[in-house]
Amino acid sequence: MNVDRRWLIASGLAAGAGFRTVGRALAQPVAGSDVTTELQREIDAATRAGRPFAVPAGPLYVTGLRLAEGARLIGVRGGSRLVLAGDGPLIVAEGAARMTISGIVFDGAARPLESDHGLVDCSGVADLAISDCVIERCGGVGLRLRTCGGWIERNRVRDIARGGIFSSHATGLVIDDNSVERCGDNGIQVWRASGGDDGTRVSANRVTDIGNTSGGTGQYGNGISIFRAGGVTVSDNIIRRCAYSAVRNNGGANVVISNNNCAELGETAIFAEFEFQGCVIANNSIDGASAGIQMVNFADQNGHAAVCSGNIIRNLHPTQAHSGHEWGYECGIKAEADVAISGNVIEGAPWVGILVGWGPSLRDVLVSGNIIRDAPIGIAVSVADGAGGAAITGNLISGANLGAILGMKWDQAATGDLARTASPPPQLAISGNQAR
Repeated sequence: MNVDRRWLIASGLAAGAGFRTVGRALAQPVAGSDVTTELQREIDAATRAGRPFAVPAGPLYVTGLRLAEGARLIGVRGGSRLVLAGDGPLIVAEGAARMTISGIVFDGAARPLESDHGLVDCSGVADLAISDCVIERCGGVGLRLRTCGGWIERNRVRDIARGGIFSSHATGLVIDDNSVERCGDNGIQVWRASGGDDGTRVSANRVTDIGNTSGGTGQYGNGISIFRAGGVTVSDNIIRRCAYSAVRNNGGANVVISNNNCAELGETAIFAEFEFQGCVIANNSIDGASAGIQMVNFADQNGHAAVCSGNIIRNLHPTQAHSGHEWGYECGIKAEADVAISGNVIEGAPWVGILVGWGPSLRDVLVSGNIIRDAPIGIAVSVADGAGGAAITGNLISGANLGAILGMKWDQAATGDLARTASPPPQLAISGNQAR
């Protein structure tokens, strides 16, 4: 027998946990009337009795419902709808050991929210379970979580003015198997005010159509955004049509980004930037972006230490007037410090297949066993003053009409083709590459 969380909830209720019966004002509400007071009273009574509260089917217009310790709201999936009737969050939960919300549609009615508040707003809930819900038509953040742990799973978050799911300072959180679509800023955000271990898992979500309403140069517009959050795993997600990146790790340490399917991105598909450390980017599929994968900011922020392996990067698009080469645009992979790049397949980069370093920002990069096809420059490695060492071995490069391996000073070639006849500078080890 396949036992899942929904079956366990249903079984527990059927075994005698029982629902609290709603009063007449909720069973037969006047169309469009605000029933916050009545609904709050019924939820509080059920919670005090240790029972779940069954949210009736049909729309109920409420504002600022507050959930207490142990509250359990169970709706008729697709039928129980709470509609925001005034200003502020629809649901607020604070400082609880555990809480359960399942099977409810949260409708923000496109009303504006304060910038750091969510339509569903939870703070300090150690074991939070939100499943099989819909959060939609929100004028701010859809689901806002602060210092929460638990499971956010099988929800649909759509038509959100700002971030879809926004977690900060998590305490063992799983964001799994959700659909996040049509958000004005980021789809899923895992952020911290300062660097530290977060441990959130973001897996098997579908994230699509993410905009950049709040502007900036990459803070917003990403499918999955990590900021200073360490120990995060981002895996097995499907990500489409984001204004900037599919996955953007800004300053997170020990982040693993693997097995994601990414397409139709406006900028770099997968980014490890600023003071990131110890990032693994493996086995992702990328189809369509201005750059594939970047691991950068060594010179200015000490961003370093990464493994980039087994990724497939295809159909990168040229930028306007071929601009932005210093930002890694039009490159399949760009890396600067303490990075092993191996076993990747890159097809159709408009400028460089793999860009190793930028100016003096280069230290100890290994490029081995990659396949690079149809990039004008197969591999470009910095030989500018102050650049460190790199080893480039055993790569297969095809269709590089400007050079299979070139030493570069910034964006200009400074050597002949190092894969064929030119002698490499002493800080470079180049061997066993095939250029066709």
